[in-house]
Amino acid sequence: MPTSRRWQTRPSPGQMINHPAVLAEAQRDYDGVRPQKRVVDGLTIVTYSRPRVYLDREAWEMLPAEGVLLMRVRPTGGKKFALAFTSQELEQTFGEVRKTESWDAGCYHFPTEPPAARAFLVGSASPDRNTPARSVPTPITLTSRPATAKSAQPATKPAASVGFDEWAAWWYARLGARPESAEYLAAVSAWRNAWRPSQVRGVLLAESHVAERQNDSGIRVRANISGISGLPAQYVRLVYCLGYGESDICSRTPIKNSGTVQYWDILGQVARRQNQPRKSVSTLSDRLRWKVTVLRELQARGIWLQDASPLGLYLGSGARISPRLQSELMRDGYTRWVWPSVKEDRPEKVWVIGSGVLSTLTGLPGIDRERMIIQPQGDRNQPGRHLEGLLRMADDLDSLTQNQISA
Repeated sequence: MPTSRRWQTRPSPGQMINHPAVLAEAQRDYDGVRPQKRVVDGLTIVTYSRPRVYLDREAWEMLPAEGVLLMRVRPTGGKKFALAFTSQELEQTFGEVRKTESWDAGCYHFPTEPPAARAFLVGSASPDRNTPARSVPTPITLTSRPATAKSAQPATKPAASVGFDEWAAWWYARLGARPESAEYLAAVSAWRNAWRPSQVRGVLLAESHVAERQNDSGIRVRANISGISGLPAQYVRLVYCLGYGESDICSRTPIKNSGTVQYWDILGQVARRQNQPRKSVSTLSDRLRWKVTVLRELQARGIWLQDASPLGLYLGSGARISPRLQSELMRDGYTRWVWPSVKEDRPEKVWVIGSGVLSTLTGLPGIDRERMIIQPQGDRNQPGRHLEGLLRMADDLDSLTQNQISA
């Protein structure tokens, strides 16, 4: 990458920032993070929403030569604004991002708004003489830096209708924790959904994934070494990510990448009454082959591992979330996002991993107090209890296979 990047300069105002169709689309409420292609008054517009200036690879590749990319930016604690680019403007201003490792992972985001963004602010300049007259909204000022967690904290919990990014930003502000990037959280979801059964019949409900660390961005997982393709490429600290715990298939070694062998043991016992092969007695190929086989068997049987909290509760560096806030976050996240992700499948059995998780979620949909196993580390105080519960859970979930065969 060159030292002087084009997005650090201020180009001429964008050609489409006052086009009637762009103005109309920008005024339509849309908070979806997934790119959406629409035709407005004959103009093809690809649009999506993010909490900061964020170049989405999927959106860029969806954009036709004569179309417009409309990026809706929803800063935490700041005013909403929109940026509009033609395909040529996008290439001229931000084309360099496509040479980065982040782009290989599907995106490139800016911690603060790059100076070039101001030239593409919808409604910020006088209409071109060739553009039909139309009322122009008051331009929205770009902030010089993102709002901090403390200053952005709203007084009340977000409404049920808000999008995931806004909900997550509210919680990070309340927790006073460094936010995980939108890319990281999207990759957590992508790895989990890669192994989602076509119909979820049984749920293993854990606490949360491990939160993003500062050096995680841009780490790629060469998952095709396992003999399968189509898996996400971005590294995350989630058991479903084949690079978590296996640094040899990562583009660079993540900090403290020990993984969670105890959760692989849980998955292995449910799938085939086996623990994960240990590194001291197995090769990388052996372990990857075993892991993929386990995940495929669970997927075929309709068994899916979910987390009660969509945000990482394990922050690293000794940071801790207060038990009260952690419980509130888990109940809110489970109610808003986790249970709705499986509700329509009507899962027959939901097994909770951890007595604390069960205590927090008791009374919520799908939670059965009789279906709980203690965390693996709980055996320190009650030797054998985790294994006893694990075998009982495996036996109970075996009935899903039997019911499927009889049906």
